[in-house]
Amino acid sequence: MINNIHTVNSLDLYAGGPSRSVTSLCIALSSQFAGVSPQILTHPAARGSVNVSCDACAVKIVERQRSARPMIDALSMLAKDSPTVLHDHGVWMPINRSSACVSRMVGIPRVVTPRGMLSPWALNHHKWRKRVAWAAYAKRDLMTANLLHATSELEFSELRALGYEGPIAVIPNGIDDEWINQQVPSRPLQRLRRAVFLSRIHAKKGVDELLDVWSALSLNDWELVIAGNDDDGILKGREFPRNCRFVGYVDGQAKKDLFLSSDLFVLPTYSENFGIVIAEAMACGVPVVTTDQTPWTFLPEINAGWVTATGRQPLSDALRDVSQLPPEELRKMGENARHHIRNGYSWSQIAEDMTSVYRWLLGEAECPGCVRFVGAE
Repeated sequence: MINNIHTVNSLDLYAGGPSRSVTSLCIALSSQFAGVSPQILTHPAARGSVNVSCDACAVKIVERQRSARPMIDALSMLAKDSPTVLHDHGVWMPINRSSACVSRMVGIPRVVTPRGMLSPWALNHHKWRKRVAWAAYAKRDLMTANLLHATSELEFSELRALGYEGPIAVIPNGIDDEWINQQVPSRPLQRLRRAVFLSRIHAKKGVDELLDVWSALSLNDWELVIAGNDDDGILKGREFPRNCRFVGYVDGQAKKDLFLSSDLFVLPTYSENFGIVIAEAMACGVPVVTTDQTPWTFLPEINAGWVTATGRQPLSDALRDVSQLPPEELRKMGENARHHIRNGYSWSQIAEDMTSVYRWLLGEAECPGCVRFVGAE
């Protein structure tokens, strides 16, 4: 039985992708493989929020404190069972530092999934603070990891560019079976067409650019719905175009219903290591407009969407192209998107690949094909 400890700074429901992807991975590992026992170590959600539940595995919550000792003690206690693989999600945070320290102290293999925190955009955000942290501890912690996990080819290239020469496993995030297997109803053709932006409201997501472009285009037979958690108040006081509305945070069935009632998903992001929300939109049969700063640059090749450079003008050009397409063509693109997701993003396959990685690190199996080495890439 592999003792599989996952460390993540937050499972906050409003915190974005990692809270979902970490728990979904652990659920899949627990339910699919009797030889893996995942546990999650994290901090409490922010005030007013709740942690994503994970009934399939133990979740231990350690209060945030100035000292790293409580987290190190908790990790050390969990790591007593053998054999153990420590899987750390994220970079920069004290919990990630504690994970690296315990891995070295106890001598257990450590997998690091950066979760997009080492992309060029992310490194330039608060760059001076990160340069100090990189020199002080983060570089050593990353370079001494036994393996890095990239969720896309784009992230793989970014990690190599930082100088990491160890093995990297390229395994995408998955999408829950309830999304993959759901029925997609036909959308009535004679109605106002709907574009949706659904993501955490953050500067890197390009929401300001989208609102400016939408206002300038005056697409009278379209409406734009902006959905997401705006904790930083980015949209506070913002004047919305006439055919645009902000609906706040949506989740669960309301999130699915919003996608299923939409004709287009728009995410003009400046940085995305995977972009699970893109996969969710595609699973609902919705074509996508996004940027070349995501791993979804192949969308035009499968006729499932548009990929642009970042910025207002490329986004404007793409939305103008979309508006000129007949609804039947958009529907066909949505069908192509759904077909692609159904054939490669199941959590069961991803859990199988990750288990193979863990067993290889413990010397219990041969190196899986998803792992790449310098000089053999």
